[in-house]
Amino acid sequence: MTLTQILKDKKQNSNELKTKFKLPKKNKALWLIKLTNKSLLQKLYFWLANLPIDFVVVWDFGKEWIDEQFKNIYIKNKILDKDLIWFDFCIFDSEITDITKFNKNAIVSILPEDNHFKSIMQEYNPMKNEWNCYLYSQNNEWSIFYSIARYLENYKISFDNKNLVKNIWEEKI
Repeated sequence: MTLTQILKDKKQNSNELKTKFKLPKKNKALWLIKLTNKSLLQKLYFWLANLPIDFVVVWDFGKEWIDEQFKNIYIKNKILDKDLIWFDFCIFDSEITDITKFNKNAIVSILPEDNHFKSIMQEYNPMKNEWNCYLYSQNNEWSIFYSIARYLENYKISFDNKNLVKNIWEEKI
């Protein structure tokens, strides 16, 4: 399968998922969030609601902490491996144990700088079209949001984003 076909399939699958979860189709990107820190996710939750992006949050703590449900955020307690093809990117914390299944599905990762995949996952440099992820320096909402903003700038430029996805997909770590 070619990268072009994978990106085409990802877009089609993403639209099917948006229909299933009643997410706005006008938003292009579909992101997955897998954070285990409840307090951090609560802080990010309200910020994410204001972005023109759809999010699926993997969360098994229940929904009692949610005061307000937003149209662009769907909360699910589990995502099956076969459904990963839907997503453009994923935010992880240091609890991530297997990056391979995400890379095989050409998903851009946002990881903490201090992660156990440092030897294979390094900050993308759009000037050189090198490497394969975005990193955040501190485990707080400001640092994660800054990484999201950097990725969104890359996502807007289809040539750069395609190169980033290509770097991930070709490695298939």
